[in-house]
Amino acid sequence: MNILTTKSALIILGGLILISGGVVAYKTLDFDLPQVVNKQKVLSNTEIVEAVKPATVYIETTEGVGSGMIIDAEGYILTNAHVVAGVSTAKIKLSDGQLYSAEVKGRDEIIDVAILKISGQNFPFVRFGDSDAIVQGNNVFTLGFPFGLEGDVSFKEGTISRRISDGDVTFLETSAEIHPGNSGGPLVNHSGEVVGINSAGFGESIEGVTIGETIKLAIPINAVKGLIPDLKNGREILVEKKPAKATSQQKPTQPAAPQQNISRITSQIVQFEDALESTILDGDLHCIVYATYNNMSITNPSLMPMAFPNSKEYYENRCSSSYAK
Repeated sequence: MNILTTKSALIILGGLILISGGVVAYKTLDFDLPQVVNKQKVLSNTEIVEAVKPATVYIETTEGVGSGMIIDAEGYILTNAHVVAGVSTAKIKLSDGQLYSAEVKGRDEIIDVAILKISGQNFPFVRFGDSDAIVQGNNVFTLGFPFGLEGDVSFKEGTISRRISDGDVTFLETSAEIHPGNSGGPLVNHSGEVVGINSAGFGESIEGVTIGETIKLAIPINAVKGLIPDLKNGREILVEKKPAKATSQQKPTQPAAPQQNISRITSQIVQFEDALESTILDGDLHCIVYATYNNMSITNPSLMPMAFPNSKEYYENRCSSSYAK
């Protein structure tokens, strides 16, 4: 054996000894290495839209409109029960414009969820996340069709404001906009995973103008996951509707939602809305009368005794006192 071959063999043998020694040393020493954590991928807003938008659908019934989400490739759609209340079929429009007829397979009006089915296969669908992992301050995003307006899917961002409970059910309150028509659409996290179902938004509106902040609620997806198989198989839990009083009038900005779940949450809001609306409308009326009094006293004073039996101070006080409560 020549000298060159001998040197090469010795080098290889030495390398093997060093590698073996390193493996033995690694196994015998107790290294305090940090555990590798599998973190979720944080998507950009554009990536979230690209992932979730194709599975977000527009739902139209004979009673109204709403939103929903396709949850598997077979064409099952998850939405709110109040979106399909009182009907057994619905028209479905995908974000790419395709139209389908859907059958309501099951509904639970207490939880406010329903499952619909469209015929076909290989549909785009959303991915479910873990709503228990959502904490106050996390970024979330809503998708849907606000105010029932067809067209492109609306995308709004916000944060988790808090968890709010009403007995058996806990809701996610979010600052992301949830308008009438958004109901049933997905609330997703920064990875594009569904963590909630947009359910209701409560706020005061006078003549179409929103006054102050609104409260937006979503149903945590973990409260729904276990119900989906039964809903697919025809689960039907209906809530008896109490006849409304003749004098009551539902506010257009207050979408329907199961009163059994959020009665205590919304009752305070509705009471506040009614008190506020009464004050504003009453004040508007008296102030309009006061302004008319001033105008008529200048333009046509001969009509004053007939139109305004009280004094100027009387109407002025009625106007100012309406807002001083």
